[in-house]
Amino acid sequence: MAKLLKGQFVAETEEAPSLLQSGFGKNSQDGVILHPLEAAYLCELSLLEINDSKKKMNVSEILKKFKTTSSSKSAGKLPNAKEQFELYSQLRSGGRMVRFNLHSPQYWRVYAKGVGREQERAQVLLRLITSDWKSSVVSLNREISVARQLRMELVLAFMEKGQPAFVKVNKFNLD
Repeated sequence: MAKLLKGQFVAETEEAPSLLQSGFGKNSQDGVILHPLEAAYLCELSLLEINDSKKKMNVSEILKKFKTTSSSKSAGKLPNAKEQFELYSQLRSGGRMVRFNLHSPQYWRVYAKGVGREQERAQVLLRLITSDWKSSVVSLNREISVARQLRMELVLAFMEKGQPAFVKVNKFNLD
């Protein structure tokens, strides 16, 4: 079971080993702190019961607690909570582990199928965008450079006709 405490989803200590081994959350003194998308995903699959102070929460209630705005100007507009949940669910159900960046919520680190976060570095730097996203060659080039410095591939993630879509972006020479 996990509880909503001070705006964070915290799984109890006895749940910690299995959650961490499966690539969910971050370890803390109080238990495992889950990202709202992780909590919603586990709730949807009935793998973990999530409670606020009064009652059991469902996926839509969990997603209402998820802030999709960013204080970072470079983040731009982010997809809404439901869209982010669909993107996250697609990745997790495909066997990939996802780590979130609290300072830059537009970026997720995505690991290869079957790889744990302790075993290897992330393979993909996922950039969340909306359907009306606009970019310049300079900013796109900068994002590709960041992904290369991290030794990852840049992938744009968005919703297209209600379905998650992913586009790999790369730069190369024709020499």
